[in-house]
Amino acid sequence: MVSGLLLIALVAAIFVGFNIGGSSTGVAWGPPVGAQITNKTAAAALMTIFVFLGGWTVGRNVIDTLSGGLVPQSLFSTEASIVVLGFIGCVESPYSSELGR
Repeated sequence: MVSGLLLIALVAAIFVGFNIGGSSTGVAWGPPVGAQITNKTAAAALMTIFVFLGGWTVGRNVIDTLSGGLVPQSLFSTEASIVVLGFIGCVESPYSSELGR
């Protein structure tokens, strides 16, 4: 059962990561690809390399900072998390996500 849930979680994480990465990649690499300075495959490869490099080098510091008591753990709740995600635009209504906004 655990391995089945892990597989579902991994598939969902890959799907979400692919979509989030696609929106970031288009903004960053659209102009060079459109100007035919590089092709889509090279842009995807470079973006992948730099994302992993940034996560490996800087991501550790972010995790250390956030887990070091920057915000008291008592302030975290499901309701507070949803409100914060709504403020930064990560929570969408089902209608918006169906339309692909």
